[in-house]
Amino acid sequence: MPHARRSTLLVIIGLLLALSACTTSGPALEIGIIADRSTVLGEPLTVSVSVTGAASAAISVSATSSDQNVVPNAGLTASGAGTPFTLTITPSATTTGSATITVTATAGGKSATRAFDVTVAQPFAGPGTELKGLNSEVVGASVAVSSDYLVTGGDEYAYVFWRVGDQWQPMAKLIASDAGAGQGFGGSVAVSGDVIVVGSDTHGGGAAYVFERVGNAWTEVKKLVDPVAAISDSFGRSVAIDGGYIVVGAQNDEYDSVKSGSAFVFTKQDVGGWSLYGKLGPTDPVADDVFGEDVDIDGEYLIVGNYGGNTNGDEAGQATIFRLEASVWAEDDELDPVELEAGDQFGTTVAISGQYALVGAGNDDEAGNDAGAAYVFHRAAGGWSQVDKLLPPNPAPFESFGYSVALDYPYAVIGAYNDDDPVSRAGSAYVFRHDGTEWHLVAELDAPTPTADLHFGYRVDVAGEYLAATTGDGPKLVTFQR
Repeated sequence: MPHARRSTLLVIIGLLLALSACTTSGPALEIGIIADRSTVLGEPLTVSVSVTGAASAAISVSATSSDQNVVPNAGLTASGAGTPFTLTITPSATTTGSATITVTATAGGKSATRAFDVTVAQPFAGPGTELKGLNSEVVGASVAVSSDYLVTGGDEYAYVFWRVGDQWQPMAKLIASDAGAGQGFGGSVAVSGDVIVVGSDTHGGGAAYVFERVGNAWTEVKKLVDPVAAISDSFGRSVAIDGGYIVVGAQNDEYDSVKSGSAFVFTKQDVGGWSLYGKLGPTDPVADDVFGEDVDIDGEYLIVGNYGGNTNGDEAGQATIFRLEASVWAEDDELDPVELEAGDQFGTTVAISGQYALVGAGNDDEAGNDAGAAYVFHRAAGGWSQVDKLLPPNPAPFESFGYSVALDYPYAVIGAYNDDDPVSRAGSAYVFRHDGTEWHLVAELDAPTPTADLHFGYRVDVAGEYLAATTGDGPKLVTFQR
């Protein structure tokens, strides 16, 4: 009998080995080569994962990270119904460095792994690049950036730069058709697609000039003015453009017979080109208002700053958001947080991107006397509400954090032109990134050669991969790439 039991056992083992051989027969499971990758803090990237050696429907893919501080496992997500799979990698919003990502594929009794490195860096890192006009002409009185162009003001002129490889190169110098000394041409600029707007707020009552690109030439196509102009209107103090609408701020214009400031909206008609679409003003005009000090527009929303608003005290400030509804720009909300105090000057600068708005208050005192702040608002089903208040990370009195702001969600840039780091009043620009829940400080930018009283961060703008900041002294213009 022992021999019979031994024979039976050998038969069972043989059958199991045969089944195993059948299960693992065929080509081995293999993951294709994945090159090393790089990204910046909080910025997701995707990797294609190709797996061979089994039917696509039978394969599952997962991944792990060697450094949870740089790339947490929770930030690794594989998706797709078959090969190639997509691996989404969301790095830390706060920790730079490198992590090895190990991808594992399984199918039946087979498995395979493949490792590659992900390097996470600071966005917009580096000393930046200073731009100058032809023959070293001074630029930096104002700045606006798009994915294709950078526009900046100078001394009664404006320059257009465009990307040549990875460099900004001068493309055109813009001068008003009726140029003259002391007109302020170039004090404000805006760009959208192949259209540029240049403000000239001391040209009589002020003006804004529209340039359009045809071929490689930029041609003035329209001079925008207040139809009922007064010499002190400051029409063109601020300008903004998006798609088919141009907004021009006139902080000293009369609205409802009160010298409270206005914002003019223009649109491009099929016949006659750009023409006045409407005039916007504060809900309750007050003579000390400066409605139109700054403006911005994105899609169906536009925002107007009014640092002279006095709901919460003299020059506590306000900002108003308008929404395009049934071909009418109607007031969507008036922003004036109850915590504002006299002199905060909330609304000196404004920015809007999607359903987020950013309003600077360069004299806010929460972090110190006139240290400054920037308020973040979000529009949900119930309307606009304050969702955050950004403060200088190393506050000091009179830093003026929030004197300039720019927003291209999820990035916000906040200028602090009186920042004392690294030297007195050298100025800085701070970059924040929203991860869907929190705003994280991801970069602090300085001028390539910081000097006392340079006031870097006097004006800022950001669009996609590109960021620009100017200095109050000079001026000078510095660009960064993400």
